[in-house]
Amino acid sequence: MNKNKILSDNQGMILIVVFFVVLVLSILSIGMMLRMTTATRVNEHYRDSTEAFYLAEAAIDKAIAKLPSNTGSETGVSLGAGKYSLDIYTITAGKKWRVTGYGYVPDLPPASRTGKKIEAVVEKKDLGDNFWNNAIYSSGDINFKGSSYTVNGQVRFAGDVTGDVSSILPENLIEDPSISPLALLDFTSLKNIAISQIKPNGQNNLYTASDIADNKPFPASFWFDEANSIPNVVYVEADLIITGNTTAGGFIVVGGDVIEDVELKGNVTIEGCIYTRGYFENKGGGNALNVNGGIWAGNYATLRGNAKIDYNETYMDAIRNNIDPSTEAQLVSWREEKLN
Repeated sequence: MNKNKILSDNQGMILIVVFFVVLVLSILSIGMMLRMTTATRVNEHYRDSTEAFYLAEAAIDKAIAKLPSNTGSETGVSLGAGKYSLDIYTITAGKKWRVTGYGYVPDLPPASRTGKKIEAVVEKKDLGDNFWNNAIYSSGDINFKGSSYTVNGQVRFAGDVTGDVSSILPENLIEDPSISPLALLDFTSLKNIAISQIKPNGQNNLYTASDIADNKPFPASFWFDEANSIPNVVYVEADLIITGNTTAGGFIVVGGDVIEDVELKGNVTIEGCIYTRGYFENKGGGNALNVNGGIWAGNYATLRGNAKIDYNETYMDAIRNNIDPSTEAQLVSWREEKLN
């Protein structure tokens, strides 16, 4: 066989193999480039979509802050990576509104790459009789652990009731979905009252997280300032966690406009009323809880072990008629919609 012919055939085969290798590598490279490009576009779209949602959410927050006094629309407000607009439609004058928030990145249409729309219902809730006439008022669930608890008064709830409720009169178990979410009080006013009320030891009734950690003593009773016609307000700016034997009195507001919780792990007596946007829970374990007043919980309320809750109309009326805490406009429902 001709040696030159063999070399020529081998070289031809090598060229074919090299050609196919280069072709495969080229296809793989193109595929990787397309995949990277697609991933980049997906990430960019996700980023823009997320920013548009936050802009629409900012529009809703702006509307809530404006209401009830200002129902004007706003268009093309610059914020972050884009702009937002909002429309406010009055459902019930001074009480209920439908708010639409729009978020666009990077600009209003037609220059926008993406947009989000949030439609929300905003309401200024009334503090009618149903808010003030309950031993337990929960905008979520109520959980009764065991059967050794006692509740004297109405139990009003928006979610579910679990556990043994045989000791509660059926007419005192009131399901009321309209109470969810929990009405937002005028927390600034309540905080200012707490700061202004100086106890005999020179401390006021404002409690920070460090005050709770340091066991700053609480007022021991529900008292009434006759000169100013105001009962005592205890304003807690953190989770209210009590682990020892403690007595606390007054209108106890936990968390304010920040959602905080109440956990009672010792033998605790509350001579007054507790309001929390979070959950209210006593841990039981042989400890006793006695509340003479009432409880409002925004999330859920749980009673364990030896717990006794007594509705006190006198305390409720003292708060209602003398402090008369008004409510703030708040979000009650919402839904999201993609615009493009």
